Amino acid sequence: MLSDPMLVSGAGLGVPIATRKTYYSAWPLHPEIRNYPRRSFLQPATFVWKGEELVFAWRQGETVMNLLGARGRPDGRAVLDIVERSLAE
Repeated sequence: MLSDPMLVSGAGLGVPIATRKTYYSAWPLHPEIRNYPRRSFLQPATFVWKGEELVFAWRQGETVMNLLGARGRPDGRAVLDIVERSLAE
């Protein structure tokens, strides 16, 4: 798990950055983002690497805001299955 409030790694991974409007609308739900220095935040993303090989990538689109979590996000079990299959190869 990675937190990237300075948005350094997210740019290199192609993870969308929430707009200023989305940032301010998220304040009541996620008050910790008030401390983010860039007044924006990365959209959810999941990556799995095996060494330097990217095995799996999922990125939330920057326009989707879902109060129950990122729409279409793979659940933990699905990601673990990908990791286990990758390790077995």
